[in-house]
This record gives sequence, C-alpha cells and structure tokens, in this order.
Amino acid sequence: LFSPKWCSSRVCPSTLSSAVVSRIFSSHRRSHGQPPQRVESMAMQLAAERAEEEFRLERPNFSGTWDLVRTEGDLDRLLSDMGQGWLIRNGAKALKYGIGRVVVDCQQDGDDLKFSKVLCDPRNLSKSHVHISVGQGTVRFLDDIGRLSSTSQWDGSSLRFDAKLESSGLAVTLLMYFSSEGNFVEEMISCKGTVAKYVFDRRV
Repeated sequence: LFSPKWCSSRVCPSTLSSAVVSRIFSSHRRSHGQPPQRVESMAMQLAAERAEEEFRLERPNFSGTWDLVRTEGDLDRLLSDMGQGWLIRNGAKALKYGIGRVVVDCQQDGDDLKFSKVLCDPRNLSKSHVHISVGQGTVRFLDDIGRLSSTSQWDGSSLRFDAKLESSGLAVTLLMYFSSEGNFVEEMISCKGTVAKYVFDRRV
C-alpha cells in the first residue's frame, strides 16, 4: 500500500492526519477505479490503529514495591476538606503522613492491577488490598482518609480513580503516575480542589 513512490518525499501517509490521508488516497485511487469511500475507510482505520498503539505504549507499569519518602502540598487542608477532624489531622501530622512507614506493592498485567498498601495509621494492623481492571466496574478499598468506592480509567499516562468516601459521600480524585525523576506518585485532589502528593521511591 505504501510504495516507495508515496514515501520518497519523507511524508509517509502514516505520519499524516486522517483527513489528509483520506484526501491523498481518494485522489490517487480514483484514477485506478477504486471507490473513494473504501479508501477513506482504510485511511481512518490506519489512523485509529496508530492512535491506539501510541496510547498503549504510554501506559505506565507500576509493578514493584514502593516506599513513601516525601509528601508535597497541604495535606492538613486536604484532610480537613475530606471531613477529618482535628485529632485525626494532628495524629497524621505527628506520623509525618506515613513517611518511612507507608509501602505500596503493585502487581500489574496490562489493565489488571493488584495493590496492597501499608497505611499511615498504625492502628490498621493489616494491609489495604484492592484488585482493579481499569475501566471496569466499581471497587471498594480502605485508605487513610476512610473507605472509598471508586471507578478507574487511564487518563493519558496516569491511572485515575474517581472516588467517594462511603461515610460522607465526599468526592476525591486520585491520580497515579511517574514523575520526571522516575518516582511513583499518588496525587490526591479533594472535593474542594486541594492538591497533595505522596512521592515514593522504588525499593531495590
């Protein structure tokens, strides 16, 4: 389909937009008796396959064991937004929001992910566990702000959770992604728009 004649000018159809590809192939194929609709369909399919491949390649793989090393943002305000009282907030601050304690383990196979997490609150003697298939259904899991019900989806190179606290119905967004330095990041956005981040190093 893509002969040297077409790519000789270094403008190969696979690098063009679907609209441009359609116009080029429609003009070329009409001289060979091919229906323009068939050529346009082929061009659109090519563009869709290319977009799907680029999307698949940018999905991160969070597999590994991750130790919390620092936090960023106003965690006290975020916890207040999410209905946490003074006692809980001061306890979390005294524990440095879990730095040196919180650990996330992840096993990932494409869109299938299993997480286990040691929470900040030392009263939680067992780990929190959640198994998700991205984009499929609702999951329930325990986090340090409470028990959450959440859906999931890929948002570019981030894994996005749109969640609600089961106790109050307050909404919170969680994004998981890699920073430019290669750290695993959990970013939380409260129902009032407050942003805070948990930054993890990979355990070796």
